[in-house]
Amino acid sequence: MKYRTTTACLMVTLLTTTSFALPASAYDRDDNAGYRQIDANVQPGFGSPQVMESGAITYVSGGVGEGNQATMEEMKSSFNFHLLSASKSGAFMGDTYIVISDAKTQDVLLNVASGPLFYANLPKGRYVIDVSSSGQSQQKTITVGSKKSIDLRFTWKDDTTDMQAY
Repeated sequence: MKYRTTTACLMVTLLTTTSFALPASAYDRDDNAGYRQIDANVQPGFGSPQVMESGAITYVSGGVGEGNQATMEEMKSSFNFHLLSASKSGAFMGDTYIVISDAKTQDVLLNVASGPLFYANLPKGRYVIDVSSSGQSQQKTITVGSKKSIDLRFTWKDDTTDMQAY
């Protein structure tokens, strides 16, 4: 599992360090493990968060700045999966690499959250959520049903000796 997460993070890192007009969150994997642009209007940290699509999954990330955070909170009830990334001291963290895999270990979404909040609508099923930030990685397994939303909080420490996923 660590290999897949590391590979996914390396691919996303290459995207974010290459001179593209758009951030990595505006790209999605296609069936050939390449990347295709899916929304030319995404500008993380500016304006309203943009809802994106990847197959049957819709998602949004943001939460940078008070206005953006308020907009994300208004959108929260429209999504059944909510992820928050923060340091142990409580400071919000963006640029969290997120890989969501289904029960067959197929990656269904690869994304770099443009802010501390990431929301998605996932079809019913079991998923593995792999996240990494600041050189640290965590993993959590979830089951999405039809009635309840899932809230995950990933807490990051400055060193890797004490990490927790809530």
